[in-house]
Amino acid sequence: MMERLATILKQPSADVRVADGVVLPHLAERPRSAVVASPAAAASGSAYVAGAAAVDVALASGAVPSFSSDMMESWVREQVATRVAEVERSQAVQFQQVQAKLCQQVDAERTAVEAERAALASVSAALERAAAELAGLRKRVLSDAERQVLELAVEMARTVLRQEVEAGRHDPAPIVQAAVAQLPPHAEVTVRLNPADFARYASSASVDGRLRVLSDATVPAAGCRVECGQGVVEADPARQLDEIQRTLLTEEAVG
Repeated sequence: MMERLATILKQPSADVRVADGVVLPHLAERPRSAVVASPAAAASGSAYVAGAAAVDVALASGAVPSFSSDMMESWVREQVATRVAEVERSQAVQFQQVQAKLCQQVDAERTAVEAERAALASVSAALERAAAELAGLRKRVLSDAERQVLELAVEMARTVLRQEVEAGRHDPAPIVQAAVAQLPPHAEVTVRLNPADFARYASSASVDGRLRVLSDATVPAAGCRVECGQGVVEADPARQLDEIQRTLLTEEAVG
């Protein structure tokens, strides 16, 4: 654009009139007077600078002088350079403002991300604690449930045993045999039974020469006491259920 403007201004009829910064093609209306570039300035290579200065002086004074094309080109170039410099400074300021705003936004985003990360870490730690507590609670619930089931099973066994004893549907012979089997063989053995069990055993059991069976009211029903020189074995279903319950509860607690 500058080259085209310079070509137009350098045409033979390039004398122009300047008023309020507007270039008008009316050179013939006024005599060629006033401000022109000095030969010395042109000779020294400063014609453009001198011409631009002359145009500025003339415009400041309010006069409407005539100028040569070289002077007009110099003035136009200076105005364009000044405007370009102003635009560059304005753009630099805008760039700095935008850059500062972006930096603030980045800092705000970084702060928000760090805060969110800290919140997530806190939530993660809380979830881990909750999971550990839930696992412990599950273990305790299962343990309590197993204990309750075990106690219920033992209590049901007690009920069944009591019903069988009260109805007289139990056989004392297997009870005696199990107790005698725990003693040394060929030993002289005394077996004590509850009176009801004694009557039932005496009528159904085969005679064993090494056994002496006695009736004893202190022996519980469905139980027996077996005595020999090496020791005494007592069979009490209720006590056996208690022992079974203690053993199972101990194993459950250890497990």
